[in-house]
Amino acid sequence: MKDFNFYTPTQVAFGRSAEERLPELVKRYGGTKVLVHYGGGSARRSGLLDKVFAMLDATGGSLMRDLALTGGVTLAKAIRLMADGALPPEIPQVSDDATFAPKLKKTDGLIDWTAPVLVTERRIRAYHPWPCCYTFLPQRLRKRGSTGRIAVLKAEICPGMDPGWREAPCGTVVKTTREGPIVKCGDTALRLLEVKPEGSGAMSAGAFLLGRPLAPGDILGE
Repeated sequence: MKDFNFYTPTQVAFGRSAEERLPELVKRYGGTKVLVHYGGGSARRSGLLDKVFAMLDATGGSLMRDLALTGGVTLAKAIRLMADGALPPEIPQVSDDATFAPKLKKTDGLIDWTAPVLVTERRIRAYHPWPCCYTFLPQRLRKRGSTGRIAVLKAEICPGMDPGWREAPCGTVVKTTREGPIVKCGDTALRLLEVKPEGSGAMSAGAFLLGRPLAPGDILGE
């Protein structure tokens, strides 16, 4: 047996509604894959497990729906507290903590394949359903009169990086699989899972490949 050191620092977030810190902690540690470990069936029966999975796979659209529901419930509670004269003390807003969020434009959805894969994957989720991330097919796969624009609705970060992909230009299809094409990004690669071609409905990326066979070496976005 070879000698080795295995170092696993662990942060434990415990307490009421601690699961709501999940997105913050994943972002802090740059996580791309999450191992969910739980004990008995109570985590599933209570709905906690479904809530965790939903947060990990959230999109701009699903977040908006969740915030709308939460906001309605919070407003109703605040009105009741106001009527009872039981509102808690005001908490002053710290202006220095505010950040400027410019208005989104449709062109903001254009995928920059030179960006880190983590940024691209998160942007695909954040910009769904609007302005929606998109790229362009290579000329040989564009139908007559079409721009070749294709919206990317869902994607996942590839867990490994084949050494042969490293020299490929960003935006290159480095491999095709049953689930969809794998595209080279600024650091690693992204697998497209769900797309919406121009003039068509949403479909799995695997089904899209059956009609428009992208091949390794094709470059998206040009």
